[in-house]
Amino acid sequence: VTSFDNEEVVHISVDSVRVVESIPRGEAFDAVFVTTKCAAVMSDGFLENLGESVSRETAIVMVQNGVRSLDFTREKLPSHRIVGSVFSCNVQEIEDFHFHRGMKGGLFCEEGLPENVFEALISSRLSVERHPPAVFRSMMWGKFVVNMNNSVNALSGLPLRDQVSNPTLRKCVALCME
Repeated sequence: VTSFDNEEVVHISVDSVRVVESIPRGEAFDAVFVTTKCAAVMSDGFLENLGESVSRETAIVMVQNGVRSLDFTREKLPSHRIVGSVFSCNVQEIEDFHFHRGMKGGLFCEEGLPENVFEALISSRLSVERHPPAVFRSMMWGKFVVNMNNSVNALSGLPLRDQVSNPTLRKCVALCME
């Protein structure tokens, strides 16, 4: 992971990370990070497969920008340990396994992240904050509102500074919030 100031923030050997598209059954995990889009989380079979593949002690960490998938996951997997989280910054994959943090920020998550996972993230120099559920929920909604501007910015084709300086485009963002 590189940062907005072009410093390397976190370096993890690709060989030490296991990325899977389906979870092997019968293996033990302290945590599984779900980083797919919200629509995929709510698609048929996704959560059922996840719930059958991990133990109830495994923390299922939902790293989502949307606001519905966390409650939806809790409804579908009521006996599993579900932890909400969002990145408080934008992250872009520059190339395979090279992620770039475009601004200052880190991972906000609910209380419930296993201590050993929390410590591993902290020791890798990733900024991680744990918050009570009500505080986390307000942060999640705040991130959602900020992200609404992204689509207007992309469609305008303008640099962000020019886009937010344009009253008509600010009105578009306001209409998205209604």
